[in-house]
Amino acid sequence: MTSAGAELDPWLESLDETTVVLTPNRRLSRFIQQHYAQFQRRRGRQAWPTLPCYSLSGWLQSLWVQLQQSAIEGTDQVLLSAVQENILWEQIIRQHSAGHELLNPRQTAGVAMDAWHKLLQWQLTPELLNSRRADKLLYQRWLATYRDFCRERRLTDSSQILGLLRQAITAQQLPLPGAIALYGFDTITPLQHSLLDCYTEQGVRVYPVNVTKQSQVRRIALDDEEAEITTAARWAAGLLVQQGAVDASLRIGIVVPQLTVLRAKVERLFNNVFEPQHLLISNPRHVPVFNVSVAQPLSQTPLVQAALQGLQLNRAELEMETVSQILLSPWLGRIDELPCRALLDAELRATALMLRPGRLRTAAGASRSTRAGAQVSRCPDMFRRLQAFHHLERTARGRNRWPSEWAAVFTGQLAALGWPGERSLDPMEHQQSQHWQEVLDSLAGLDPISGQCEVTVALAQLAQLAWQYPFHARTGESPVQILGLLEAAGMLFDHLWIMQMDNLNWPLPPDPNPLIPIRQQVELRMPGASVEGELQFARTMTQRLAGAAGEVLFSHSRFRDDVALRPSPLIEEYAAVTVEQLPLIAAVDYYQELQQTASMVNEIDRQGPALTGPAAVRGGTQILKDQAACPFRAYARHRLRARALEQAQPGISPAEHGKLLHRALEIIWRQLDNQQALLRLSAAALNAMITAAITESFFLITADRKPGKRLQDLESQRLQALIQSWLELEKQRRPFTVAFNESERDLTLAGLPLHVRYDRVDELADGGLFVIDYKTGQPDIADWIGTRPEEPQVPIYCIANEQRITGAAFGVLNVRDIAFKGIGTNAAIAPGIVIPEAADYPDLPGNWRDLMRYWRGVLEALARDFMAGAAAVEPKSVTTSCRYCDLPALCRIGEHDDTDQHAENADGD
Repeated sequence: MTSAGAELDPWLESLDETTVVLTPNRRLSRFIQQHYAQFQRRRGRQAWPTLPCYSLSGWLQSLWVQLQQSAIEGTDQVLLSAVQENILWEQIIRQHSAGHELLNPRQTAGVAMDAWHKLLQWQLTPELLNSRRADKLLYQRWLATYRDFCRERRLTDSSQILGLLRQAITAQQLPLPGAIALYGFDTITPLQHSLLDCYTEQGVRVYPVNVTKQSQVRRIALDDEEAEITTAARWAAGLLVQQGAVDASLRIGIVVPQLTVLRAKVERLFNNVFEPQHLLISNPRHVPVFNVSVAQPLSQTPLVQAALQGLQLNRAELEMETVSQILLSPWLGRIDELPCRALLDAELRATALMLRPGRLRTAAGASRSTRAGAQVSRCPDMFRRLQAFHHLERTARGRNRWPSEWAAVFTGQLAALGWPGERSLDPMEHQQSQHWQEVLDSLAGLDPISGQCEVTVALAQLAQLAWQYPFHARTGESPVQILGLLEAAGMLFDHLWIMQMDNLNWPLPPDPNPLIPIRQQVELRMPGASVEGELQFARTMTQRLAGAAGEVLFSHSRFRDDVALRPSPLIEEYAAVTVEQLPLIAAVDYYQELQQTASMVNEIDRQGPALTGPAAVRGGTQILKDQAACPFRAYARHRLRARALEQAQPGISPAEHGKLLHRALEIIWRQLDNQQALLRLSAAALNAMITAAITESFFLITADRKPGKRLQDLESQRLQALIQSWLELEKQRRPFTVAFNESERDLTLAGLPLHVRYDRVDELADGGLFVIDYKTGQPDIADWIGTRPEEPQVPIYCIANEQRITGAAFGVLNVRDIAFKGIGTNAAIAPGIVIPEAADYPDLPGNWRDLMRYWRGVLEALARDFMAGAAAVEPKSVTTSCRYCDLPALCRIGEHDDTDQHAENADGD
């Protein structure tokens, strides 16, 4: 096979050490250097001069450094990096944005910076922006501030130095190369062109180089984006298999125009093809055969993310998610303390959305009892580290510092937290740690830009620097290169696949800079300015890619989000092929293989061990409610004690709404005791009693957190109206006295001990008892019927004292309904009560005595099943029983083929 770069040999033969080769990007310059070395080795040479090959931006910066070293006049300015310049623009925009609704100053800074560089690169004057439009006037103020700031601080940027470089070349203050070869350029700005013209005027030959291959170009249509990526991966893997081994000289390119957005998806699907055994935990991971060119932000790497989260302890309050990540991070503190930190996290996240660092320290240092009875700190190592961090934070608090000083403070604080952990870093983590130090150096370099600032500003700048710092793990040369569109320009391959070539993606839609007049952008043919410009760029790029490999495949999806797609008009001329015509590697599905492996037993265990003693059982009536909903749920919750992590939520949760209502009614009826007392109260006195009860009930939820006065007032108004309406309904009943008000009782049902808590039980004039269960939803009598009742609490309350119970009802309190819904021996007990004989429910027994026997039989059967260890994943109804269940990951309901059958055959519906 001919080498992917053999076409470069005639040009490489003509080069000597005096020729400077320039490329649009660093990847392409590395490509040229690698092939130059291969070319020299093919000629039998053992050593040769290094080829001076640079990216254009890197070359310009090296020239600037040479000028500064020569102390040429005007070169004493500090060159801003792209990140520093972006931060400066953002700083200026925030300063001038008062009264302007800028949704994203950081994004706006990027647009403003791009506009400034386009003005310079196309040699336009800022006066071009003179306009009465508000956005143009605002940008003029930003630009004036930026230029004044740079002038005062002796700062410059990458575009401004080109003017000084032109003067230096003309004045022969820089050494001249023998020639300049421009490889792979599609666009050169007027300012760059004028710089190269200065070299031409000095007698230096400047010439373009474009090398193409004789190619077989085809196109293919796939169903969707995922199919495109997967098929490209199988194609690349198939080509490697054809070689018999991974050939280091083989070059396969995969071009993904939206690689920045699709990076995670591309990596996942390529891993599924190239390393499907990653599903098997026992198998070691390998260095991928493929290489993804797009770097990820350093702040998204695990090690640096842990550092940034730890430094958030400098803030007055932290989001609970940040607290969780600090507590659960293996890079902060001791690893052997992670279990107790996880328990602490579970407790904290159930009580708060925001947390002060002081409360976190207190919680970590709280005492717990050991098995020996000694009192020790809950998380002693983390407590000690949080104390040390607090000491450093308090020392640094209250004064502005230079960014370089903050860099030193942050380094000390991370050391106090034990970052980067006690274990040895793996190679990937070691690279992340090294880059983190470079980010801290960049923070120190903001001294001339930001000046002295407070800690929150320094933290924001550090986070921005880490976000804009590209992290790409250093790996060996890979035969499969996954590239973005611009990165692939100029490179040569043996095989090349370009995806997303559909009629909506290619050519790209125009994207002009909104801060420069569109007319000037179109006239000057700036990138992204017009439809015509993007079409011409797409044509040029398509032709370049079509000649970049011996085999070229353009692909497109047939559908995206239910929208039918066609091939881009720019690739329609090429012959279409089908998947069957490609050398695809067979797809390996290790999940299916695991399911079919003979050595594995695929058996669903529906039965746990029976309860031999009831001492360890807790859960009250909820046990039978869960057993009726799904036996596995009851077993997992009340035998295994499985629970999802509780998560605090803003405002007042639905559970808290119910608690407030229950508590307020409890307080009211403790004072009233009976209906006569209610009837004697004046409207004003009753309103005052309700208000006082609601106020007292709020102590239930304000012990750990406060919902806020406005929200508390709104909830109080809602409760006032509900309770007022409910008490008016209570006045319409026959006389009663409240016998049990939020009371408790223990009973045993088929050997299962149950702890019963009554919402309310009234004693009627005839001595009978009437059970009331408050509900804020939309309950129905049907919830008590069937072998698996939805709401078994009321039946349990009834059979606990069935000799005296003469009625039971839901007390419904919501904005749509204030009512009793229940059954009794006498319909006159309360409005909304029906007798069994008149109830329109086919499965309901026809009289009260039979109903009691029926309920006892149903409940004892549920209790016996629980005691026997029934643990089948059999939800009564997938749509209702599973809707609010927090255990789907444990029961894996989605993997049960008979789920629908269970739902259809469940008794009681």
